[in-house]
Amino acid sequence: SIRPEVIRIADAPQPRGDEPNTLVGQLQDIDFIGSRVVYKVRDHRGTLVRAQEQRSSAGIRFHVGSQVKLTWDASAVTVIED
Repeated sequence: SIRPEVIRIADAPQPRGDEPNTLVGQLQDIDFIGSRVVYKVRDHRGTLVRAQEQRSSAGIRFHVGSQVKLTWDASAVTVIED
């Protein structure tokens, strides 16, 4: 499990999915919750991942339909066993 606020989001002009701790996908939806922006990204396997960041005064950084890359530090992952 990875908390949405530790996932970084960036443009993916030439998407690669072979980097460690990285997911490349299409931005499906954007939610604005107070001072936070929640991005919902779906990868080529259909997995939906949420990334969250503080809302910027510069405006919206990404738009629905954009290809984006999500990255996170390995130390941010928590394994949850059944």
